Parts: sequence; structure tokens; C-alpha cells
Amino acid sequence: MDDSAHPLLKQDAQAAKMYSACEYNLGMVGKSERIQLRVSSRDKDVLTAAAETKGVSLSEFITSTGVAEAEVVLADRTQVLLNEKDWMEFVRFLNSPPKKNERLARLLASERPS
Repeated sequence: MDDSAHPLLKQDAQAAKMYSACEYNLGMVGKSERIQLRVSSRDKDVLTAAAETKGVSLSEFITSTGVAEAEVVLADRTQVLLNEKDWMEFVRFLNSPPKKNERLARLLASERPS
């Protein structure tokens, strides 16, 4: 018997297709991790109101704002912002020849300890 011809299988396939294409599911593509957290009812109300204002789900709102803030926090550890004067001084140091360092030269010339 051809499975695709069976009425229940056709119905299940149609339901799966409709569900997989729904707006809720489209936002979940590539998502496999779960985070659980507890918040006060006031915090939940504030988060929910903000999500509704932006027209996104609560999960989407918490994820997008949390990731955005995390990127800012991490950028502070990996990026340095300089004003023009400090940037020019930094570039000058990069472009100037290194100072001779005898101790470093001896270290690099020495054999590695076994």
C-alpha cells in the first residue's frame, strides 16, 4: 500500500505543513536551546508590555534585547574606542619601528628548555 495515498497520512502531512509554516514556528528556525528563568510579576508585566509595543513575542523580545546587551558587554572587553587624538597616537606607535629589547632578543635566540 502506498503510504502517501492513506487519508490519515495525507491529513497529518497537511497539518504538519500548515503548522511548520505558521508565523510562530518561523521564528524558531535554528533554535535548539532553552533558558528558564523566574521573574517577579511586575517584571513580567513590563517585559510583556514592551514586547507587545514592539509587536514581537515575549521570548523574541527577551532574546533580542538580551543578546543586544550581551554584545555591548562583550564588545567592551574586545573593542577599544579612541578619540581622534588617541587614535593618531596609537597609529603612530604601530607605524614606528620597535625599540630594541636585548632581553627579548636573548630569549628568542635561546634554545627551548626540554
